[in-house]
Formats: sequence, structure tokens, C-alpha cells
Amino acid sequence: MHKLLYDEDDFVQVYTDGACSNNGRSNEAAGIGVVFNFDHPANYSGPVKGRASNNAAEIQAATWAINAAASMDIHQLRVMTDSKFVISSVCEWMPKWKRNGWCRNNGTRLANEKDFRFLDRALQRNSDMFIDFEHVPPHSGNRYNGLADKLAKVGANMYFKMHFY
Repeated sequence: MHKLLYDEDDFVQVYTDGACSNNGRSNEAAGIGVVFNFDHPANYSGPVKGRASNNAAEIQAATWAINAAASMDIHQLRVMTDSKFVISSVCEWMPKWKRNGWCRNNGTRLANEKDFRFLDRALQRNSDMFIDFEHVPPHSGNRYNGLADKLAKVGANMYFKMHFY
């Protein structure tokens, strides 16, 4: 049996990361990494779906982790991410964006609207699961975050293959 990572509050910890090479340029490639524990079968590495960007990768990694946790019947999940953008988005901005029709206060559409809609759908579909987000400093020596980063980079390499061959 593969063990999950639990914290002192009995939450399952899942580490998520996104990677994007050449972010903001025409030849960008992005991937996601999700880690439930070393050698856990639910760990995931894959390319971003749709537009490649670092933010899309971080959002999609969190979404993938939530959906995977739900499929494992996890009831308390702590998403460990080095993306302050994802944490602020979920905890502060998404409710406002939803009220504004997925637009910012100035009326412009979100660049990652589709990704946020999928994340919101995962959160709503799993409303019986208590989901918390916690920041992990990037590249700080945390082995699980380091593995999520490696898996995200592998996923970014898959993005090139998926889109160019």
C-alpha cells in the first residue's frame, strides 16, 4: 500500500508545481507536477492543456491534485504550492472574478479564465472535501516540492512533443 503524506492536522499534503520554459515568448512550453509521496501511483507529470504559461501550469497542477484526491476519497487536503498567485487567486480573487463574469474590476477578461473555471469546478464538485492551500518557498530544499518541480519540467518537455510533432 502506498502511503500518503499527512500533516499534524491530519490533512493529506499534496505538492503541486508548474513549469514553463520561455514564459511569455512564442516558443513557450509548460507542464505540471503533482506529488502525493515518493513513488506514489497518483503522482503526475504532464503537459499543460491549452495556452502555455507559468500561471496556467500552476493552476492546472492544483486542479489536477484536487481531482486526484477526490478519486482517492480524501476528505482533508492541503495543497502545498510555491505559487502565491494560485493561493491569492483561490483565497481572495476568484469570488470577485466569478461575480464579475470572470472579469477583473476593470472589465477585462482573465488570461487564464478557462483554467480558473476548471479549478473552480473542481473546488465546487468537491465541496465536501476540506481543501486548504499553503505556500512552500520555492527551491528551498523541500524534497517533495523539488520532486513536483522536476515532474513539472518533464511535463513541459512533453508539451513540446505534444504540440510540435
